[in-house]
Amino acid sequence: MKRLAVIAVALVVAFAGCTGFGGGTDTPGDSSATPTASPPPTEPPTSTPAEGHPPGVSDDGLANASALVRAHADAVNETGYRSELVTTVEFADEDASIGPATLTFEAAVPADGRPYRITQTNDGGLSEDYEWVTWANDSVRVTNHTTYPPFGNATSKYEMDDPRPAPPDVAATAFYEFLRMGEFEIAEAGEDRLTLRATGANESATDVNVTSYEGEVVVDRRGVVREGNVTVEYVADDQQIRTSLEYTVETGDVTVEKPAWVGTAIHEASAITVDATVEGEYVAVTNTGREPIPAGYEITLMERTENGWSGSPATLSEPVEPGETVYVSIDAYRTVVDRSPPEDPDPLKGTYRVDVVNEGFETVAQDRVEADD
Repeated sequence: MKRLAVIAVALVVAFAGCTGFGGGTDTPGDSSATPTASPPPTEPPTSTPAEGHPPGVSDDGLANASALVRAHADAVNETGYRSELVTTVEFADEDASIGPATLTFEAAVPADGRPYRITQTNDGGLSEDYEWVTWANDSVRVTNHTTYPPFGNATSKYEMDDPRPAPPDVAATAFYEFLRMGEFEIAEAGEDRLTLRATGANESATDVNVTSYEGEVVVDRRGVVREGNVTVEYVADDQQIRTSLEYTVETGDVTVEKPAWVGTAIHEASAITVDATVEGEYVAVTNTGREPIPAGYEITLMERTENGWSGSPATLSEPVEPGETVYVSIDAYRTVVDRSPPEDPDPLKGTYRVDVVNEGFETVAQDRVEADD
């Protein structure tokens, strides 16, 4: 049952583009904390939107959920917004109840959407509750991972990365994945807003065995999903699961305060940093941080392939002091770290990433380079 609980919450996280906060992306910040939600895929329209209706909505109801959520993202990005999605997952066995899982996205818009703050929390169901908060401005992006174990004190871990624009409204993107599972008709049509009400499940939108689907969404004429709630009952691994979602958004000027922990995060995260430069058939890696890279840490020269990043690590036998440079190459698909330039390494071509990993298997520094043969 615990495994099912993990699957259900992972499903919700994946819908938000967060995919577990634990791997498969390019940077420490990506892999652990920052929702990198992609916009919903573009679906071919199933009917012609009526004049005056928001994108994705026709006289028959919700015709194209992805078009609606894309219009929502575009509209709220123009005004600034504060959104929240509360998701509760429950099983037929009450002892296995999970939830709630909460996603909150905050942004200052227009311009480039910064500073912004993204928060994800989990309370209940898993072995550890957590809160992940990312804050970014024009110069830095920092993340605070806080976990709350069943026994003992809470622990925090900080990460720092280069700034980047805020992703689309991650709460709405997560809500979309459940919104598209239903068929909706227009229940009420006001001057400025429409209320869409579910008539049942959209069986073609999911492979999940949906046994019950209820929902209601309030949309304004620009396509902003002002509020929405969906309750889905479905069967997975022979277990009846009930997922309830409540989405809300406030648009307009949003002030995102700088969290008190940002200064500490920047100080701790910058303790070890690296700068990588391609020099022929090897990569010169300089410790640009404040502290040595300790012996026992691993350095991996990762190659980007069609199937993702690939590489075999090399363990440091002695520390790399601040300002010191080591020379990283590949020999028979294995990373080699030398104190002087290597004589006959394998040629480099393409995109590479230098990962520095501590003894707890956490990536503490990273840089990317392009190599031309």
